[in-house]
This record gives sequence, C-alpha cells and structure tokens, in this order.
Amino acid sequence: MWIIWAVAWFGIESFEPQTAALTLTLTLTQVLGDNVLKRLMDFDKDNVPDKVIKKLEKYTKDEGYTPETVGKVSNAAKSLCMWTHAMDVYSKVAKDVGPKKEALASAQATLASANAVLKGKQDELAAVIARVEGLEAQLAQAEEDQKTLADQADITKKRLVSAGKLTSALSDEQVRWRETADQIGADTELLVGDVFLGAACISYYGAFTGVYRTGLVQVSVAKVRAGQGT
Repeated sequence: MWIIWAVAWFGIESFEPQTAALTLTLTLTQVLGDNVLKRLMDFDKDNVPDKVIKKLEKYTKDEGYTPETVGKVSNAAKSLCMWTHAMDVYSKVAKDVGPKKEALASAQATLASANAVLKGKQDELAAVIARVEGLEAQLAQAEEDQKTLADQADITKKRLVSAGKLTSALSDEQVRWRETADQIGADTELLVGDVFLGAACISYYGAFTGVYRTGLVQVSVAKVRAGQGT
C-alpha cells in the first residue's frame, strides 16, 4: 500500500501498487527512474498541487503507512515513507505559513517604504535644525554686536557730555585768558619803566629804613604816573 504515494505524488494514474514487499525496489525504480535520490532532492516541494496533496493524504493517514511498519519490509521504503510524511507536513505548514510570509513580506516592504519616508523626513529635519542653529548663531552674533554698539554709543554720549562741559569751561577760560593777555600786553608797555624803577630802588634805597623806602616808592610812582619824574 505504501508505494501508492508515488502514483499520487508524481501524477502517475496508471500505476498499480505491488503487493509484495520484495518487489518494492523494482517498483520504485519503474516509477521514479534510476536516479531516485536526485529526483527526491530536486523535488519542488513549494509548488505541490492541491489534488496531489489530497491523494497523498489517503496514504499518510493510513495507520499501516508508518515508517515503523514500512521499515519491517524495506529500509529504502521506510526512508521514502518518512519523506512522503515530511512532504505532507511541509505542504500543510507551507499553506498556513505562506500567507503569513506574504503578509510579512508586504509588511516589510511597507516598513521599508515607511523607513525611507522617515529617513527623508529625518534628513529634512536635520537640515532645518542645522538652519535654525545657524540662524541662532547669527542672532547671538547680532545681539553681541548690538550690545557692543550700545556700549560704544553710551561711551560716546558720556564723552559728548564731558566735551560739552569742557567746552563750556573753556569758553569761560577764554574770557579770562583774553583779559590776561590784554593785561600782559599793557604790562609789557610799562616794562621799561618798571625795570628802571626796580634798578633805582635797588641802587638808592638800600640805606634807608623800610618805612622810608615805602614812602619814597609811593612818591616816585605817583610822580612817574603824573609824568613828572624825580
């Protein structure tokens, strides 16, 4: 019975199973050809038609079709029995996992697309942040320059006030300086007479007392001013 899986699995409708276990190897060779192992290894397990799976289930569900039972007749048949059971389980699992794999692939594609969009937005955000940082740096520099200019303006204002005070003081001094210059000019005109009087006092008044010298000086000055001389 266990050899019927070959008919179901490979779609050979005309094959009739052999009843003798001793002819199992010959039967497999007739069904699968000489290169049995290669065909089993190259079998497309991901694309098994549903009708083949349904045919195979009649045998995989048979209590007599187990590796232990088949192994009593032939070790080669036992291996093939294990293989058919594995293919049956794989096909059922693949049907259940297949949609999930597709959903996973779709989700991964969506995630990749979302990550790409996110990356673009992150790059845009990084550019905006860099621009904001640049503007903040410019603002800080502008504020510093403004403070420097304000300090300079304050210093200049104070200097202007001081300059105004100095100018006002110099204006008052200018009057005094002009009066002093006029006085110096007048004294210059009298310099010769003053020198003469000084020399005369030094030459002739030394022998007299202080009171008498003072009287003589007063009389001499009065006469000079009157244009009389001594």
